[in-house]
Amino acid sequence: MVCFHVEHVKRKDRDIHTKKSFWFVVSDKQKSTRLEIPEPWKRRFSETRITCVEYHNLSPDVEREIFQRVQLGVSLTAAEKLQAISSPWADWIADLELRHVNVESRGLGSVLEWDTSRGRDFQCIAQLVYCCDGLPEHMLPTAQKLEKWLKRVDNPPTTFMAQINDVLSNFWHIATTPGLNSPFTLVDKRVAPVEFVFIGVILFVLRKYSYEERANAILQMRIRIREQFRDVRNNGLVGKALWNYVDSITGPGGLKVLEIGSPSRAIMSAPASTGAKRKRKGSDDDEEYHPSPIKSLGSKAKTRSSAKK
Repeated sequence: MVCFHVEHVKRKDRDIHTKKSFWFVVSDKQKSTRLEIPEPWKRRFSETRITCVEYHNLSPDVEREIFQRVQLGVSLTAAEKLQAISSPWADWIADLELRHVNVESRGLGSVLEWDTSRGRDFQCIAQLVYCCDGLPEHMLPTAQKLEKWLKRVDNPPTTFMAQINDVLSNFWHIATTPGLNSPFTLVDKRVAPVEFVFIGVILFVLRKYSYEERANAILQMRIRIREQFRDVRNNGLVGKALWNYVDSITGPGGLKVLEIGSPSRAIMSAPASTGAKRKRKGSDDDEEYHPSPIKSLGSKAKTRSSAKK
């Protein structure tokens, strides 16, 4: 069933000029963190007649076609198609997005340089949860697998929900705390979608370790994945390399592997990418991501002139 209801409009809106988010209804506890739509605008909205249409028993293809027409000819992205799914898991992930990403000045959407447009934040959180839910298997969240997984009708386990909530809270704490946020200051500030996913995986598997150890593990991951791949994006090669890294810090030696050698020593076994390649059939449709050079970690490389001397 596809429903276009007034409630979707009343929930939240974003000012196209200031980029600030406004809520139609704000509780007393949320008034300090959320902007409420002015009362005259509320009255004007309440007095406006809106046609609501409900379609029942639609096939997935027809449902997407309707959404495409509503979007005035702009095709839905893979992320937006995921947001259209109605299930207990999809509802939970939408709530995580609202609590941890789209929070005015206190969400991951505002503290990270990270693409959250057109449902990408929902997609990244869904991929993160998918990978953690599949442990100890090394799941790679393709669009088809993720869609099938999101449509499951069982409810997420309470313990698992609390763990994921802690993962996103710890993510925000590390990203905003001086002394812990080196993963986002020493490396290119823009976070690729696949990096966001595996930062969450690392925080999940290392949840019993200290903030300092988890921050160091994230820093090493971001450095080393850039040593191997020119384009850091969500595909099979990058995903396998990141899972190899997770194995290296959760194996018998634990986090000791991070103390071996310099930060630039690669420990992942997947072959390095030799340049930009065409997207493979069946890969996620994340755009190519070109990272900037890593900032100096204290040791400067010798120039040719100094080497001759």
